[in-house]
Amino acid sequence: MGAFQDLIGQILAFFYSVIPSYGFAIILLTLLLRMLLYPLSAKQARSARAMQELQPEIKALQEKYKDDRQKVSEETMKLYKERKVSPLSGCLPLIVQLPLLIGLYSVFRGPVAHLPNDSALFEELCGTPAAFMEDATPPQRFEVLEVVRPNDTDGVESVEDFEALKDSEDAADNEKYALLEGRANTITQDDLLLAREDHAGCLDKGSKFLGVLNLSEAASQSDGSAADRIPAFILVGLVAATAIVQQRQTMGRRTAQGAQQMPGQAALKFMPLFMGYIAFIMPAGVCLYFLTTNLFQIAQQAYIYKQMDAEAAGGKQD
Repeated sequence: MGAFQDLIGQILAFFYSVIPSYGFAIILLTLLLRMLLYPLSAKQARSARAMQELQPEIKALQEKYKDDRQKVSEETMKLYKERKVSPLSGCLPLIVQLPLLIGLYSVFRGPVAHLPNDSALFEELCGTPAAFMEDATPPQRFEVLEVVRPNDTDGVESVEDFEALKDSEDAADNEKYALLEGRANTITQDDLLLAREDHAGCLDKGSKFLGVLNLSEAASQSDGSAADRIPAFILVGLVAATAIVQQRQTMGRRTAQGAQQMPGQAALKFMPLFMGYIAFIMPAGVCLYFLTTNLFQIAQQAYIYKQMDAEAAGGKQD
């Protein structure tokens, strides 16, 4: 998974070099991934349609063999085989996307760890070396010290342990904190550049999309003013709204075709609420991926359905 995340980071860095905006880099990455997944999505749509067309016959089998569940299963599987329909093929795109989502979540949660350290996007998220030397906090300086001069940390193995010394009620811990803080303040810009080869030495300043939306934070995070969080809430709302549009696009088509309600369809009605919740707790970068995906799939479904209607009309004329 680490290599996959690094690949995502490299692609993001490339798109940022073309259009210097982290948000647009995410959008371009999403469009690239959706185009790569298009064959699977088209297969999923065709499989769903085939399943819809079989529903009346499946219902007839259930009525005919209502006292014999095993016979219903056997005849249903026989019907699938005759029509060359796989009930599981529609799940394949979802299965493929699961590790993709996990990888994207990891990258958007901590993009610096997966970006090339010499990329413009890395510097955008971490700040320039000059800015770091001027504005870095003691914990951020200690992180550099930990990488380039580990013997000078006196056994303190993490930034969290370093900060704990300051908050300790033990005077000896406070003295140790002061000593290590002094050593951390001696780091040079050359030390910083060396630490950045290990993706350390970052101001964690994040990047705002269109100047208002911090893509590294989730709407559920409590820090920041209400005004700062409004763009994140708007993004969550857009994710949920486009999920509703996409769902109605699919379900409305089934209704128009007179298809029977498929198993599990009732549960899908709650999917937009679930998507909204996921968007609420995930970094805004992931939400931007969701929104772009939803908009792409709405257009994609309209195109695929139009294609299938044309094929069906052609088949009837033959």
